[in-house]
Amino acid sequence: MTIFEDKIRQIKEQWDSNFIEIKHGKNTIALRNTKMSKENIQLLTKWRKKYLYSFGSKFEPSEDRTKKWLKEQIIEKPDRILFLIIYNNKKIGHIGLCNFNRSSNSGEIDNVLRGRKIGPYNIMEIALRSILRLGFEYFKLSKIWLKVFSDNYKAINLYERSGLLTIKSSPIKRFFVKDGWNWREVKLKKNILPERFFSIMEITKQDFKNND
Repeated sequence: MTIFEDKIRQIKEQWDSNFIEIKHGKNTIALRNTKMSKENIQLLTKWRKKYLYSFGSKFEPSEDRTKKWLKEQIIEKPDRILFLIIYNNKKIGHIGLCNFNRSSNSGEIDNVLRGRKIGPYNIMEIALRSILRLGFEYFKLSKIWLKVFSDNYKAINLYERSGLLTIKSSPIKRFFVKDGWNWREVKLKKNILPERFFSIMEITKQDFKNND
């Protein structure tokens, strides 16, 4: 077990309590480990349907599919954590960390989504900064990065406000599967032209301190 996996296990063992709480005036913004529950499955499925084209893969969401994904890809994954974003006890979105790398001492921001328009306009920025602080202070990371569609200007603006910078772009193509498609990175060749691009953005621990 790596140090990252041990720390994630400690968070997941708290189960139904807020791991992070931020006071925003008289209100409270919290991040809580996503557990398996009927309410969470329904919410995640609803949000996935609502923002179907914002993800790197497209398929027909269902509660059974969400339950399987939450169990196998989040709860049972030792190196991945997904937090619900909670505003005054109302679940409004989620954000996570994954792909911890020991050699580069880095991690990836994962599954950033605001499912309900509740709370202050900058609630996702507050949540993102909390995750960055968690990564640098709790996990002791040196660098945190993420991948976003290069034409998702709203998301890029959010990440830039939080101090992340684009370091490169990766060409991608859409590959069709049985019930949808996946966007995959490709190497450019004469007969392969990109349809879109991923922007790779990152922030170092020192830059976060300077920007905090």
